[in-house]
Amino acid sequence: MQTLKRMALVVALAVLGTTLVDASPAMAFPLCTSWKQVTATDGTGQQVFVPATAGGDVSCTMYRGLSNQAVGILQKTLNYCYGKSLVVDNDFGPATEAALMDVQRLYGLDDDGWYGVFTRDKISHHPITKGELCGKYNGPGGS
Repeated sequence: MQTLKRMALVVALAVLGTTLVDASPAMAFPLCTSWKQVTATDGTGQQVFVPATAGGDVSCTMYRGLSNQAVGILQKTLNYCYGKSLVVDNDFGPATEAALMDVQRLYGLDDDGWYGVFTRDKISHHPITKGELCGKYNGPGGS
């Protein structure tokens, strides 16, 4: 009986451990596929572009391998606000990932190359009006 209890405990821990390893905060959010115009939350009151879902939810994620409008907005942001020289092709490839990782390190973030709510809240975003300064946006689900 004692052996059966131990085996049940080992199986339960293995299942729980797998669940914990496979779950990541970024996986809890939908994919960014589009963009949204929002008012910067840094006190400037200016309008900036932020990656979003098709429904306008800015609590979303992006990573290498995706190809959509949200990736293009991120590429434009990395170029305009951080001096990167990415081709704006809407493809989240190795160059976009490397550029994002550089910016994540700049802010002391986990440089995992994934765009999510914590990256969104720390980076500056591309202004709607060219010639304006980039603006910060703290949205829901991050900080």
